[in-house]
Amino acid sequence: MTLMNNKKIQQAREFLRQCFPGIPVPQRSYLVLMSARSGSMLLCAQLEKIGFGRPIEAFNPNKNPMFQNVWDIDYSNDYEVLKKAIEYQTVNGVMGMKFSLNQFHLFLEKGKRLLGEPGVQLTDAEVVEVFFPGTRYIHLQRRDKVKQAISYAKAWQNGIWYEAADGGEEFKEHLLPAVYDREHIECCFDIVLSIDAAWQDYLGQNQLQFLQV
Repeated sequence: MTLMNNKKIQQAREFLRQCFPGIPVPQRSYLVLMSARSGSMLLCAQLEKIGFGRPIEAFNPNKNPMFQNVWDIDYSNDYEVLKKAIEYQTVNGVMGMKFSLNQFHLFLEKGKRLLGEPGVQLTDAEVVEVFFPGTRYIHLQRRDKVKQAISYAKAWQNGIWYEAADGGEEFKEHLLPAVYDREHIECCFDIVLSIDAAWQDYLGQNQLQFLQV
């Protein structure tokens, strides 16, 4: 399904250009739709390595400094956040962006606020199309959901969400070890299943073509 010729989208995009001319509208874009511990960091690091965008979690609402992008902007200003996020994640003319479900909703909230009245009647997919014409979707899923849930549960317990290849191990001496908790793992299992299902619903309801990885 193509949304590019939708009159509502064209009108909203024209409104965006007139009111916020500083926001770049990429010619080539893709979105990585993921759930936690699905391997998104590995995938996105490789995409950046080959110069195909710089997909990061630009809309991660976590206040922990390790998850915050150190940009000299006003994070309460929707315009500044969207402009910087698009600029930063564009490399070689390609804009790549990574989303978990809650981050996607945060992006939509900011986008709709900027669009104002023209954005009221738009679907979520149409809002995406306003900002990223002809965007491509990648739905990343991890086959072994049990291992994904265990990894998710461990990360919640010890706070280690990723480790740099050249990072030291000394910090682990100050962490409490993760402990087995069946109910916690089952909860994480349900979360990743529900997120994958939500992405499938979004793609299916909007009849969007996507690459499943």
